[in-house]
Amino acid sequence: MKTKAILFASVLLVGCQMTPNEQTPDPSSANQDIETTTWESTYLIENDLWGYISNELKMDIPDNARIRNQIKSYLAKESYLRNVTLRAEPYMYWIVEKIDQRHLPMELALVPIVESAFNPHATSQAQATGLWQIIPLTGQSYGLKQNKWVDERRDVAASTSAALNLLERLNNLFDGDWPLTLAAYNCGEGCVLNAIKKNEELGLPTNYWSLSLPKETMNYVPKILALSNILRNSEQYALQLPTTNKNNALTQVNIGEQITLPQAARLSGLPLTALKAYNPNKLPYLKQLDFLDCH
Repeated sequence: MKTKAILFASVLLVGCQMTPNEQTPDPSSANQDIETTTWESTYLIENDLWGYISNELKMDIPDNARIRNQIKSYLAKESYLRNVTLRAEPYMYWIVEKIDQRHLPMELALVPIVESAFNPHATSQAQATGLWQIIPLTGQSYGLKQNKWVDERRDVAASTSAALNLLERLNNLFDGDWPLTLAAYNCGEGCVLNAIKKNEELGLPTNYWSLSLPKETMNYVPKILALSNILRNSEQYALQLPTTNKNNALTQVNIGEQITLPQAARLSGLPLTALKAYNPNKLPYLKQLDFLDCH
C-alpha cells in the first residue's frame, strides 16, 4: 500500500511541475489546432489564474443601481476580496478547468464566492453546504452521497460536477438566459417560473431585472456581475489581485485501498490539516484522496 500511495504522489508532483516546453503538442498531430488551444489555455491558467478568469468573463453587465451598489459594497471591503481570492486559488484551478471543458460562462466560477466565500465547510440555515451550497434534496437528486461517513456536497470534485449539471439544466429550461438561470440556482426554478408567470399576467417584461423575487435573489445576480465587473477592471478599481502559483493547484489521487486521513498524510508527506481542508467530506476513512496539494 505504501508503495502505491507514494507512486501516485510522485506522479502527481512531477505532473504539476512540467514546463511549458514539455507540454507543447506535437506539430504533426492531426488535432494540432485543438491541442494548441488547450495547451495555451492551460498555460495561461497555470501562470496567471486571475488574469485568465478576468479575460474570460463576458456576460453583459447592465448599468443599474443594483449592480453599482454591490460594486460599492465589495470595494468597501477590499481585504475580503483579497482573502477570498487567496482561499479560492487551490480549488479554482479545478473549477475553471471544468467550466472550460463544458464551454460554460466563466462567471460560474464566481458563484462559490457568493455562495460560500470558498469555505467548503460553510453551512446555511437551510442546511445547504459546501462550496456550492447544495441543499440535501438537490444533492440527492444529483447523486451526491450523504450519510454518516460522507457528505459529497462538501466534495469539491463531486459538488462541482453536480452544480454545473444543475446550472446547465436550468439554463436549458430558461432558454439560455443566464441571469434567470443564476436566479433559479439561488431560489429554485419554481420561484423564478412563478415570478415570470405573474409578470406575464400583468403584461410586464419577464427578464430577471423585471421580476419580483426574494430579496436574497434580487441581490444574487448583481453580486456575481459586480464581481465580474471588478475583476475585469481591477486596475481601474485599484484592486491588487494575488499572484497565483500553479503549485497550489489540487489534483485527485486514486489510492485504491481504504485508509485514514492521518495515514494519507504520512504517506504523502503533507500536513494533516491541509488534507482535512481539501477533503472535508472524507472522515474518517477514504479510498480516494480527492485533492492533494501539489508542492
